Amino acid sequence: MIGQQGYGGDMSHQFVIRSFLEKPWTEKVYSIRHRFILAWGGLLPSLPLPVRLPYGGWWLARNDECSAAVFTGNFEPSEYRFVERFVKQSMTVLDIGAHNGFYTLLAAKKVGPAGKVIAFEPSPRERARLRIHGGGIHRKNDFVRACRRTFKSIEDDGKPKLDARI
Repeated sequence: MIGQQGYGGDMSHQFVIRSFLEKPWTEKVYSIRHRFILAWGGLLPSLPLPVRLPYGGWWLARNDECSAAVFTGNFEPSEYRFVERFVKQSMTVLDIGAHNGFYTLLAAKKVGPAGKVIAFEPSPRERARLRIHGGGIHRKNDFVRACRRTFKSIEDDGKPKLDARI
């Protein structure tokens, strides 16, 4: 049968539309968002796309897998639910290996003005993105620290030192 050989062959538009309409609502939303982020990355690969996060923060989606998962709402759902339930008001949270700051932003929202969030990210590229994402936290006591580590080959006592400069 011509037109229904799969995505590699000649597929009729009616089949594609019918299969899309038969999907549950959540799959439709994911499919549309996934196609949109792929098109955005293809047309404007160096321009980040602002994305509103489920907990109210903002994310600059770039042309990478992590941003695509954040944009489609499919970024580490189990871990997200854990942090959402575990972190409480007034806590101090250490985000070790903070990457671009998805959980750093969530923790800052959850701890509130009486809490603190300290993010550690050794990669200069990811630390720069973490600073950009963390720049949207403006409440008085919420803060994000993007620390770096440097290990020197020889120290006075022979042990590596942590450089926590911002």
